[in-house]
Formats: sequence, structure tokens, C-alpha cells
Amino acid sequence: LDAAPSSLLVHCLYARRAELAALADRPVTLGFCPYSQRVFGFPADPRRWSECRLPWFVATDTSAGNDSMNLQKELRAVAELRTTPVSTSAEVTRFLDVETAGADETGATASQLEARVREIARHRESEFERAAELTTPTALLSRVWSIPGDLHPAVAVGVLEAGALANLIVWDLDHPAFWPASSDASILQAIALGDTTGAMHGLMSTGNWIGRLGDVYGGVLESVELLDARIEADARRRELLAR
Repeated sequence: LDAAPSSLLVHCLYARRAELAALADRPVTLGFCPYSQRVFGFPADPRRWSECRLPWFVATDTSAGNDSMNLQKELRAVAELRTTPVSTSAEVTRFLDVETAGADETGATASQLEARVREIARHRESEFERAAELTTPTALLSRVWSIPGDLHPAVAVGVLEAGALANLIVWDLDHPAFWPASSDASILQAIALGDTTGAMHGLMSTGNWIGRLGDVYGGVLESVELLDARIEADARRRELLAR
């Protein structure tokens, strides 16, 4: 692990606490692909990675797990860390197992149910607070921008400065996906937690425009590159099905 400028450790579903702790001072970055893990394994809990002081980024793995390959979808899954652990918690199990048959008229069962509901609410609040710092729009976007951008010291990405690769998206803030674009905070929240793909006015990769300005999707769909890729993909599929 020390031989490379940085190593990627993706998924890490079976990394034990001691192993994670041993990585804390090594040049490693962990990768979290929420939907791929949900479909083919089980979701990791990257909060444990953060507790071990390990940097981690968010990615989309395959179209089988995320058919749109949309990173915003993956970021929303990270935001769900605030509440999803509650569903399988001991507090919810205790609530579900409360016996109501044969309850007397004193209201004891109602009081017990109320106590269990309050337990769930407290647990939900605790989980929400535990994930709060990881699920702000700024923190979420850093998992796809600045953290991956720092992986290799010889490649300048993830920043807006002279000499860096020009990978840019130009957003149309008048698009309904951004409404109301009333502040920088609301704009970042829309990008991190919404689906703003329809609001793309322009897309640039390594200094080259993709598609057309004002109609990114239309330009891509009409491109020779997509036609060639589709022809190759169809041929590969026919060959696979014929085996």
C-alpha cells in the first residue's frame, strides 16, 4: 500500500474495525457504491470509515445497480444513512413485539406502546445526529469532487484553477429542478440531493464540450460516437446470447 501515491479500496464490506484502524495512516481512500452494494451484497456503513479517520468517496459501480449511472442517486443513498438504520434497530423490534391482546382497562398497554414509540424517536434522532456532518450538501458533494480529485498528486482535478483539467458542468438555474435557486445553499442542496440532469446547459470533459450547449442530451443522442457504441453493444449482446 505504501508503494503507490494512493490506493483505492472499494466496498470494504468485510473490513473489520482493527483492519480499518490499521489503514488510518496509510495512503488509501475507500470507495462507497451504495446501490451496487444493495443489489449484489449489503450496504457498508461509511460512518465507521469516518470514525477511523479514513477518507472515502462515492461512486456508481455498474448499470445493473444504478441503471442511470447517476451519481446524485448515490448521494441520496448516502443521505439515507441518517434514518435507514432505525428500521432494523432493537427499538423498532421491541415496538413490533409489544403484545396488545388481553390488555386491561387501565391503559397500561397504551402507555407501553407510547414508551416504545418514544424509544424509536430518540434512536432516530441519535442516528440523524451521528450522520449529520457527513450528509450536508457540501460534505456529500466533496465525496464526488474534492476527495476523488486529491487521489493522485500528478493529476489536477476537482478544483477550478489554472492547469487543472477542465471538467465542468454548466447548470441552468432557471430550470424547475433548481427552484427556488434563492441562495448558494439551496443550489448546492439541489445538486446534492435532487435530480438536476435535465438542467444541464453544458457539459465539458477535459476541455471538450459534450453534446450541444443548451441541449446536452440531444447532442449526445445524435452523435456518431453514440451510434458507433450502440452498434458495438448490440453486436456484443447478440454474440453473448448465442453462446
